[in-house]
Amino acid sequence: MTRPDGSKAVIKMLKKDVDANKLNNEEKLYTYLLRKLGGQNDETDKLVGTIKNYYKNWKKELDFNHEFKNNKLLQAGAQRFKVANVTEVSKDGKALVMDNANGIQMEKLFEILQDYKANPLAFNSKYAKLIEENPWLDNPEQVLKDLPASILKSFDEQFLFLKKGSKSIMHGDPHMGNYFITTDSKGKLIPEFIDTGNCVLRSPKDIQNDIKFFSNYFVGNSRAIAEYYVNACNYTKSNKELVTRNIAKEIQKEIFGKNQNITEFGKVQSAINGILEKHGLHLPEESATAMKAQIQFILNVSKVSKLSGGGMDISVIMKDIPSAALKLYKSGTNPISGLKDALHFAYYNQEHSSSMIFQFLLNKDALMNRRPICA
Repeated sequence: MTRPDGSKAVIKMLKKDVDANKLNNEEKLYTYLLRKLGGQNDETDKLVGTIKNYYKNWKKELDFNHEFKNNKLLQAGAQRFKVANVTEVSKDGKALVMDNANGIQMEKLFEILQDYKANPLAFNSKYAKLIEENPWLDNPEQVLKDLPASILKSFDEQFLFLKKGSKSIMHGDPHMGNYFITTDSKGKLIPEFIDTGNCVLRSPKDIQNDIKFFSNYFVGNSRAIAEYYVNACNYTKSNKELVTRNIAKEIQKEIFGKNQNITEFGKVQSAINGILEKHGLHLPEESATAMKAQIQFILNVSKVSKLSGGGMDISVIMKDIPSAALKLYKSGTNPISGLKDALHFAYYNQEHSSSMIFQFLLNKDALMNRRPICA
């Protein structure tokens, strides 16, 4: 729709036959069938938990007041991304009005860039109108170069940085259809998000734990990674130490050995999930939603990085960890506890840690020459 002032807006409404009662009945039916067909076992419990988590999130989206609240929290103080502004919600919460997102939907942009790679000579004439509306698209090679870091930096801000007032929030479903690519005031590429009905609230403790995870991941500390997941799964049985030790051994063998490319975080996460399941561990709903969002971000960056001809540069995250730690410190949370295990491990395992870090500091040119790029 077009407003009286000429600005574009989107009206979002619930489908006529979608309500809480319908979703409740669907959830009961699917969980009944899973129990009936799968029986009483850990695998069925996991599937039922996944179904319940999906329906829990879908039910939240029935009331657009929830999306309105998330919209304001997500865009508050945002620097590396934008959020299409929700301007009003109907009294019954079943419809909302949102500003039209700027730029090009990421899903469409990815297809356009694939088309460019396949036939670069026809690009300018084929997409002339789109280039006129988005002048930054006139240089697709520069877009391919800048886009991975742009997406990754927006992920860092939502994932690692505290907002004002020691609160933070992350988009819970950042697939390529849920954000557009536009430019900021300096002409740099920047994502603009829509559909904020599913978001994950984050505490200083969550961010502290995630800094601990990433810093230990970069140096290859399998013991600390195992502890992170065992604690995230709320495992409290008397054999916790034994389970942690066994998971650490498998992570060392499967992840930090030669079976995985550790810079492909999406694949690594799937492998870790498999290890956890072998020991009967499952992430709780909120953690699972956060992990799913993190993987979506990383996979998106990986896809674009591969299209541009290089690997994902996770050194972007490494460079952001000190800033994230400083924000934690200013909020009254001690960031050193999230870093000390990694620093201690790196000091006493310098050869191993250096080989891990080296993989993250390579770009496609350095990879060919086997030389680390300078920070």
